[in-house]
Order: sequence, then C-alpha cells, then structure tokens
Amino acid sequence: MSEIITDKLTGKTTAKTVTVTVGASATQSLEQGLAKHWTNVDQTTSTPIIEDSFNNSSVTDSGTGDYSPVFVNNMSNANYAVALCCGDSGARFHGDVVNKSSVTASTYRTYWVNTTNAAVNDNSIATTTVHGDLA
Repeated sequence: MSEIITDKLTGKTTAKTVTVTVGASATQSLEQGLAKHWTNVDQTTSTPIIEDSFNNSSVTDSGTGDYSPVFVNNMSNANYAVALCCGDSGARFHGDVVNKSSVTASTYRTYWVNTTNAAVNDNSIATTTVHGDLA
C-alpha cells in the first residue's frame, strides 16, 4: 500500500475541486464532505462550558436547554445542515434548532427537550455539527 504525506491538497482545476471516490464508483467533493463547525458543550454549569469545538468562538446561553454557538468563520448563508445530539444521566433527549429565523450565517439556536417528560433541560453533553459552505 502506498502512502502520500502532504500538508496541502489543491484541486487541479481550482483550489476547491479535490474529489474522492466513495464506494465502487461514486465521487464526492472533499470540501463538501467536511464538517465546517462542531461543538461539545456542558450546559449544566452556571455558564456553559465548551468542552471542545471547531470553528466556534463562544456560546450564548439564552436559558435552560437553550443556547447558540457562534462561528469563528461564518457560513456562506443560512441554508446549512445542523445535526444535534445530547445526553445526561441516562435520560433521552431531543435537540432542535429553535426555528428557521434563528439560523443565520454566523449562528443558530438550539433547544434541548427530555423525550420522556417533555421538560427542557441543560445537558452535560450537548453536541452539534454543521455541514455547508463557508463564506
């Protein structure tokens, strides 16, 4: 097996045209497949703690189970995809982006609800991932 060691990949036609083969014959733009932002936040303290993140400068706490990550590098528009997951003490939770008007090129607002009793909760592990185009 061959190994390529490099610090930079640049597309042959333009910088953003690096394509990888996925499966037997499908191809995908490498840039499109990368997460552009992610967070791992502990909401259970008086001020949410960012345990780890990528392309995230801070979190705005708007109340119990309600916070907004702030991007370092903005997205190109508000039409990106957000995936959410959380957990705490074995309970099951459902995370939502509060509403479309809360999604901008620089942030989005999340809301975490316990699926067992419909209570809004802060969680010790609240994670989000964003896929889309950077500005």
